[in-house]
Amino acid sequence: SEPLWTECFLTQRMQKDQEGVEALEAGQPGQPTTRSDVEVWLFRSDTASGFEKFLQHRHFDPANEDATCRSISPDSSVQCLECTRIIFGGVYGSIGVIVPTYPPESQAVGCLSRNRVVEADFDDDDNYDGNPTREVALCNSHKGRLDSAMLQS
Repeated sequence: SEPLWTECFLTQRMQKDQEGVEALEAGQPGQPTTRSDVEVWLFRSDTASGFEKFLQHRHFDPANEDATCRSISPDSSVQCLECTRIIFGGVYGSIGVIVPTYPPESQAVGCLSRNRVVEADFDDDDNYDGNPTREVALCNSHKGRLDSAMLQS
């Protein structure tokens, strides 16, 4: 069976919807809606170390951002806005580099199948860190705003 996926919601701290705040200040009925900037990233659960390195590249700041993750079953209907790989180990070092997939992949199933360990001999390279080079694929399935109620479900 196919490995489980992990779905992570990266959320900027909540902010009140400006239009709702202005309506209340003007004496009009209504409630400001709490909205968040959210990115949703998927990866194979057995490649979580690659996602941790991805967060380091993004300078993820727990003081201003939240990461909420859950295990999900693979879903062939999920589309990727962006399919990217983090390559680390070997000559890429412990943090590695982030690169887009080529050719581009719009299906999460195809994107997340692009994980591999690269067998290479770098004995004479001074930058080699002694670990095998790994490529971990990540699928960005949402970027934008979500209502706070959707984040809690």
